[in-house]
Amino acid sequence: MKQKIKLWAWRTLLTLTCLITASTAWAEPYSVAGTPATIFGAEWDASNTATDMTPGANGIYTWTSGEFGVNSSGLDVEYKVVVNHSWDTSYGNGVNNQTYKINEAGSYTMTFSFDETTKAVYAEANKLPDTYTIVGSSTALFGTTWDTGNTANNMTETASGVYTLTKENVELTAGDITYKAVKNHDYSNGQWPNGSANNTLNIPQDGLYNVTFTLNINTNELTAVAAPQFATTPVFSLASGTYESNQTVTITGTAGTIYYTTDGSDPSTSSNVYSEAISLDDEGTYTIKAIAVKDGNTSTVASATYTIKYKNIYLFGSVGIQHAWNFY
Repeated sequence: MKQKIKLWAWRTLLTLTCLITASTAWAEPYSVAGTPATIFGAEWDASNTATDMTPGANGIYTWTSGEFGVNSSGLDVEYKVVVNHSWDTSYGNGVNNQTYKINEAGSYTMTFSFDETTKAVYAEANKLPDTYTIVGSSTALFGTTWDTGNTANNMTETASGVYTLTKENVELTAGDITYKAVKNHDYSNGQWPNGSANNTLNIPQDGLYNVTFTLNINTNELTAVAAPQFATTPVFSLASGTYESNQTVTITGTAGTIYYTTDGSDPSTSSNVYSEAISLDDEGTYTIKAIAVKDGNTSTVASATYTIKYKNIYLFGSVGIQHAWNFY
C-alpha cells in the first residue's frame, strides 16, 4: 500500500511539473513594435525583447516605454502588438497600424496595453515634469556624444529653477570638453547656451574627476566644475626669472595638501605645509619646489627659480659719483 501511495505521489508531481512547463512553453509573448525609435528603441522591430509586455489582471498585457522628448511640432506614434516576436500574427487597428498623436511639447513616457481576450490595442501618453539634460562632446563623461535622449544625463532640481548633474570618478583626458543643456530632450524646446554656441570645460591633466553641472533657468546660466580626485601638480603664481625688487609667491593646487621647500631640495610630507604666500625679501637666488599629496597619492614636483637682484641707482655731481643706493 505504501509503495502504491509513493508511486501515485511521484506520478502526480511529475504530471504537475509537466503541466506547469507546458503552460509556460505555450504562453505566447506579446511585444510592441512601432515608430519612432525614440520610444521603441528601433523602428518596427518585432524581435526586440525590450518591448515585451507584462501580463496583468483580466488578460491585460502592458509595456511602458522609457522617457522621451516631444517638440512643439508634436509627435505621431504608430504601433502594433506582435506575437512571438514575429509578424505572422499582429494586432493594431484592424490590418492597419494603431496611431497616437502627442500634441504638446515636453518629456513623456507611453504605456501600451493589449487585451488578450478582445485583441484590443491602445496606448496612453504620460507627461512628465520638464526635464533638463546635459549633452556634450565627451563619451567618457556622457556615455554618448550630443545625445539629447540619454536620460542618464538628466539633471535634478536642487532649488527652485536650479538643476544639477554630478558625474563621479570619471577618467578624463586633458583637453577641452564642450557641452550644453537641453530641455525635454529636444533642442527646439530650449537650450543653454542658446543657438549654436556651447560652453567649454577645461580638463588640465589626465586623471579621475568629479564633474558637476549646474543650470539656473532663472538667470539662464550654465556652469561646470571638474574636481580632481587625485593630487594635481601645484602651480606657482610667479614665473621663474630675475626680479629687481622683493616678490611674493603663492602656490595653488586643486586637490591635496601642498608641501614645499625653498632651498632647491625635493619636498616630502616632512617639508613645510603651504598655508600662505612665500616672501622673497632679500637679494639672492631661490629655488622653490612643491608637491601635492591626496589620499596617499603624490603629484609630480613643481619647481621655479627666482633671482632677486636690486637695481643700483647712481647720483652724479660736479665731483663725480657721490653715492649709490640699492632700491628694493
